[in-house]
Amino acid sequence: MKNAKATAPKSTKTAASVKPATKAVRGEYQGKPTLCLTKGEGDKWPFTFGLAKARLMLAHIADIQQFVADSAE
Repeated sequence: MKNAKATAPKSTKTAASVKPATKAVRGEYQGKPTLCLTKGEGDKWPFTFGLAKARLMLAHIADIQQFVADSAE
């Protein structure tokens, strides 16, 4: 996505109020690329996904941002 524009979440929360994963590591599963997101070393539940899920998340990024904004901690 060369010309994709980033959009800010529609809420009063700032991007800094959402804690990002502290580590993103590229890997491979059965010869296909993966991305593993963790909260740091020793994370008990890392989140690993491939290209199909990554594309799905990018297609619904606005929905994900709204979900986070609506789910105040």
